[in-house]
Amino acid sequence: MEIIDVRHRPELRAFADHIRKTKRVAILRDADEEIATVTPAQPTRRRRLPKGRPLTKDDPLFGLIGIGRSGRSDISSNKHKYLAEADRSQKT
Repeated sequence: MEIIDVRHRPELRAFADHIRKTKRVAILRDADEEIATVTPAQPTRRRRLPKGRPLTKDDPLFGLIGIGRSGRSDISSNKHKYLAEADRSQKT
C-alpha cells in the first residue's frame, strides 16, 4: 500500500476534504476505465484513560504523604533564593 500525503497537493487536498465531509465512497475514472476507489477512513478511537479515584486513609499511598523532609519549611516562599544558592554552588 502506498500512502500519499495531500498537504501540498491542492487538487488532492480538495478531493480528500470532499470525501471526509460527505463520508461517501468515490470512484476515480479515466473515460470508461475505473482507476481507483476512494473510501473514507474510519475515525480512530481515542483510548479513554481511567478516571482517578479519591485517596483514602486505607490507601497505601496515603502513608507517603509528608514522609519527605527537606530540613527547611520555607521552600515554596524562598524557592528563587534556594535555586540561586544551588546555582552559585555548582559554578564554584
